[in-house]
Amino acid sequence: MKLKRLLKSGFGFRSSGLATETNPSNRSSQSLGSSQTCQNCSADLIGAYCHGCGQSGSVHRSFAREIAGIIQSIISLDSKTIRTILFLFFRPGTLTRSFVYGKRARFAPPFSSFIASVFFVFGFFGLFVGPNYFKEREYTKSELLESAREGLDEAIATQKDGVITFQRLKNAAPSSTTPEEIQRALKRLDLDQKRVDRMLRRIELIKAMPDQPGVGKGDPLGLSYTYKGQSVLAEDTSDLIFEIDAARTLVGDEIGLDGLDATAKAIRLLADQNLSLKMEDRLGAALTIMAPQGFRLATPWPALNDRVNPHIRRPIDWVKRFTGSASKFAILIVPISLPFIVLLFAWKRDSFIYDHVVFTLYASASLVMLFIGFTILAHWIAWADLIAPLLLIYSVHLFWHLKEAYDLRVGTAFGLTAVFSIFFAPITMALFVTSVVFLSAL
Repeated sequence: MKLKRLLKSGFGFRSSGLATETNPSNRSSQSLGSSQTCQNCSADLIGAYCHGCGQSGSVHRSFAREIAGIIQSIISLDSKTIRTILFLFFRPGTLTRSFVYGKRARFAPPFSSFIASVFFVFGFFGLFVGPNYFKEREYTKSELLESAREGLDEAIATQKDGVITFQRLKNAAPSSTTPEEIQRALKRLDLDQKRVDRMLRRIELIKAMPDQPGVGKGDPLGLSYTYKGQSVLAEDTSDLIFEIDAARTLVGDEIGLDGLDATAKAIRLLADQNLSLKMEDRLGAALTIMAPQGFRLATPWPALNDRVNPHIRRPIDWVKRFTGSASKFAILIVPISLPFIVLLFAWKRDSFIYDHVVFTLYASASLVMLFIGFTILAHWIAWADLIAPLLLIYSVHLFWHLKEAYDLRVGTAFGLTAVFSIFFAPITMALFVTSVVFLSAL
């Protein structure tokens, strides 16, 4: 009888949960939380959750109900994650201000939001962004014809300048000129004529194109556009290659041939293989065009220079190393941005360092989420058509975030947005890139 009473009472526990557990037939069909006592800490339940430990009063042992709960927590608009994302996009200032002043239960913390957004964007790129992910740039026939005619006008103007230069040298006194100068002027005239002929052929090719859109291929940045394997966009990658070859012809072995060769190679890479290149290869080729000699660090510490320079010498290798390390050091954007935010609001006495940290974290998360949206849209809209709207949306979002988070007037918020966007943001990004380069090289 004594043993029977112990079993019935659950070994002294006030809940009937353990007693229920001794009956295997009830495990899947009966809820463990049917009583008014918490199964975790044995406190009396007040409402749907325990006031002692916070556990739900409804405790089950059903796998199907657990899966349903997981799915509901993911897709429910009442969840912290979804609510925080919506506020990041549409009411970032309200989100920041609510969290600063104590309304925190309904939102994900700022640090968690930023870290989650960083991991999500790199995971998205790794899973979905392949060589053919980004939309090609398309032009109408009239746009291409207008571009080619502008290129022809510039070529004719350059040719006229070359003729004037040659006539001046030809008519000058023999003592004031040299045969090398005359020879170089003749080479320039020949190149000018070739440039004009290229543009004339391009115009004829465009006129022969059908009027339907999308008959050619263009890279996402709008750097090139080809029809039947020939360039039809003025001042595109093929024109850059022509100008590099022209510069090589004019300067001979005097200056910069290594740099010219590296630049020409990068441009050909973009022109011939751009649509099949990975993102990092495109960026590396673009950097090679801007810095054909590569990058070189020169600090007062030779040991540091020797450690870093081998990793940043070739732009393509540097981009691959940077993209591999950016996710690990993404948190650096917060301490780098924070001093500028503090300086921006040094005049506001009712703002504290904690407020600026929350603002910086949520603003950084908003920027990452905006970039994710940009990347998704870039599958259907070319980069060349997205960059300007992206910058505009970012500026408006930052303005609205500053205004609501710090309770500013419209004019004040507009001025602070302009100062941060024009001066502080470029410095912040430069410091962030430099920091990642240092840390990844070390």
